[in-house]
Amino acid sequence: MLSRRILLVDDSPEFLRSAEHFLSAAPGLEVVGRAPSGKEALKQVDRLQPDLVLMDIAMPNMNGLEATRQIKADPAAPQVVLVTMHDSPEYRAAAAAAGADGFVAKPEFGARLLPLIRSLFDEATVEIRRGAEATREAPKQTARILVVQDRLTNRRFLITLLQSAGYQMSEAGDAFEAMQLLRAERPDLLLTGILLPGMDGFELARGIRRDPSIADTRVVFCTDGYNPEATRLLAEACGVLHMLSESSDSEAILGAVQDALRSPCGRPASLTDAEFDHFHRRLVHDALCEKTLELEQAHQRLAVLVELGQQLAQETDPECLLDNFCHAARHVLAARFAFLGLRGNDGQIVQPYRTSGLDRELAARIGLETAGPGLLRRLLAEQLIPLPRELASPVALAETIERTPPRVFLVLPISSATRVYGWLYVVDKLGAREFNTQDERLGVMICGQAALAYENARCAEERRRLRPERNIRQQPLSCIRLG
Repeated sequence: MLSRRILLVDDSPEFLRSAEHFLSAAPGLEVVGRAPSGKEALKQVDRLQPDLVLMDIAMPNMNGLEATRQIKADPAAPQVVLVTMHDSPEYRAAAAAAGADGFVAKPEFGARLLPLIRSLFDEATVEIRRGAEATREAPKQTARILVVQDRLTNRRFLITLLQSAGYQMSEAGDAFEAMQLLRAERPDLLLTGILLPGMDGFELARGIRRDPSIADTRVVFCTDGYNPEATRLLAEACGVLHMLSESSDSEAILGAVQDALRSPCGRPASLTDAEFDHFHRRLVHDALCEKTLELEQAHQRLAVLVELGQQLAQETDPECLLDNFCHAARHVLAARFAFLGLRGNDGQIVQPYRTSGLDRELAARIGLETAGPGLLRRLLAEQLIPLPRELASPVALAETIERTPPRVFLVLPISSATRVYGWLYVVDKLGAREFNTQDERLGVMICGQAALAYENARCAEERRRLRPERNIRQQPLSCIRLG
């Protein structure tokens, strides 16, 4: 098997060590160098000629996006994957625009990096990708796309991504503005959300099909997973043959757009007005109920976050801070279980573990047993989550979890700008199938706040410890009288 040479670029020495240890254990991968900044990465790429560069974004001297642009300007450039704590649509779009070949959030490093590397260097995948890129060249120069999204963040992400692929772009914030632009500009493709103010995406698509001047416009729906069966029926009734999830990655979006542009315009399926109205009302009702629930949950989370921020700022005992944070994080992320492990000076997880959601007897057994059966053993054995080697998956926890099988095991680093203090593990998202991207971002944010508060609490504890010694040293000597 051909060995792939990897250059690691990150300003955190601890992350570099952890990443090198993780990659060295994988067959066929060899870490040949490290760089602490984008500027140093450019020198290392010229000197080492790696096959792959794993690049952080936020670094001194030169950030990872600029370094990626300069590296990819060379036709013989290596593959570049951006690995960062900053996971958002804006960052992913910026990565695509810079020419990055992949994007991995650091909380997902252990689970997603190796499959991504395999896909990048799979020759069959490479040939397919090359062929797809070749077939995309023709429409890039002329195709005009209109993006309709009421959320500015989503709209900007799609505009940035598709512009970087060479498309001409227009945008609208609602369906009424979209109809005006459709008649004025006659775009080749409409990429629209479903829940829009005033007129939703289905009504917009039906209006397009009823207007002879724009009836042949291709339409792609961006859905949010509401009632898939009803969505499909309504989409077909509107002549919409292509749909995207709002959580789709850049490659999936570009592929769907290309497929839609190369397909003939869809013709409305046979659905009576009564049937359309029935499914339409049902889907909109379900979507609005889900949105209402999301707003209520967001309000509750905001209240908990404010309280958590106040607690972290006021707590000066490091041990109490970690205990309180473990409980608060479980509630903020709506997890059934949470446990927290700190790293020792040797980099391994040390006891005691902090737990939340377990009864005292089970919590007391954390760390005293070896890995238990079922899901947690599989996660450990197959390295599907970035668990430190010395973290035992306790039989007590495994037995409890397996009585009601968890759907997701989310791992979050408790890290500041200079150090990773440990890991927070949350198990089983309550009221949902899985932890979503928003949960991961929120988890990373609160873990960063906890790490900073923990640093401050340790400094305060150290000052309290040293204060008596300074008082003793500074105490004036008593005068001694002779005679």
